[in-house]
Amino acid sequence: MHERQDNRYAPPLSMAEEAAHPVGGQYLAVANSLPSRRAFAWFGAAWALFRQRAGWWFGLVLVWTILSYILAAAMQAFMPSVIPFFPAVRDFAAVFATAGVVYAAERVEQQARIDWRASLVVLVRCAGALVLLGLLNVVFEQLLLRVGARLEDYAMQMAFQSPSSMLLGLVSLINSWKWLFFMLAYLLPNGVAPMLVVCRRMGAVRAWAAGWRGMGRNVGGVVLAVALATLLGLAVRLVVGVAVVLAQPKLTMLGTIDAVPPVWMIRVASLVNNMVGLMLMLVLYAACRDVFFKRETSVKQAT
Repeated sequence: MHERQDNRYAPPLSMAEEAAHPVGGQYLAVANSLPSRRAFAWFGAAWALFRQRAGWWFGLVLVWTILSYILAAAMQAFMPSVIPFFPAVRDFAAVFATAGVVYAAERVEQQARIDWRASLVVLVRCAGALVLLGLLNVVFEQLLLRVGARLEDYAMQMAFQSPSSMLLGLVSLINSWKWLFFMLAYLLPNGVAPMLVVCRRMGAVRAWAAGWRGMGRNVGGVVLAVALATLLGLAVRLVVGVAVVLAQPKLTMLGTIDAVPPVWMIRVASLVNNMVGLMLMLVLYAACRDVFFKRETSVKQAT
């Protein structure tokens, strides 16, 4: 039994075995309830994790970006009929990407060597739960997108029929803040559950439910983290926009406002977006460790 508990590549544990199986710190049956300001510490911990292996992380994102373009090109060339489903494929694959980042972040935090073969073994062992989480992720995001589209249509209809209605004001308020609800609902199943599957070898449904409960106890910190992530995204877009102006000033001229940017610029922008996505995955990893585990060692914060 002891050997089974120490073998991280073993099949998922039963509930009884899992309760006595600490991985990288003691798992808390009741998640911590932390102050909102801990969100700043999560970003600091994420930066510390990235800084320790910056070259490795950049290489990982570069490979992911290249593979994404190869997959998109292959689908366009050989299976054009499935191109409309590419966003769903991307969302499904994001769960496995998150699980891989979690494994790598755990190894970096422990200052251990990252073994590609071991990471593949981990993903294969957790494949069943990750596949189910991927399907849940696709269904959940599509549901949110459709609800958002319906709200927009409803708001437009009410704007013509009853422009002074209080209900219209409520719908407009929800529409203006739907990005927050979308990010909260998207981050929880997409990030928290895969981490618990990898670190705790939980089943998909239990990991999903535990993620909702744990993040529900830290709504303030999660909302602040989402706000900080939004500011980070805006800052990155600003930097990329300035770079575009400097690299291709003709694109900013009024006469060429509809011009298509060069392919290389689109590729670079995609790489930058994926780097931001990696940072957000590391932030989520740091948050989950803080919320769900009583850690024996902590990541050295960036100063």
